[in-house]
Amino acid sequence: MAKMKVLNVPHESISEHKKSPMRTFEKARDEGSGVYIFNKSEVAGVVITQEQYEEIVNQVQDYEKEIERLKGLIQTEAEEQ
Repeated sequence: MAKMKVLNVPHESISEHKKSPMRTFEKARDEGSGVYIFNKSEVAGVVITQEQYEEIVNQVQDYEKEIERLKGLIQTEAEEQ
C-alpha cells in the first residue's frame, strides 16, 4: 500500500485509539478534522464523527448534481451549434 502524505492534522497511535475510541471521536469533533490513526509509522485509518461523515456525503452529492447540471449545459450548447 502506498504511503499517504499526512497533513498537519490531529493524530494518535492505534494503541491510544484502542484505549479510548470515544476520545478519538471527541478529538475529531473538537478539532473539526479527522484524526489519523497510526500503526507504527503507517497510517491505519482516519477517524471522523458521524456529522463529519454526513457533511462529506452531502458535499459529494452536491458536486455530483453540479456535474450533471454542467453536463446538461454542455450538451445543450453542443446541440445549438
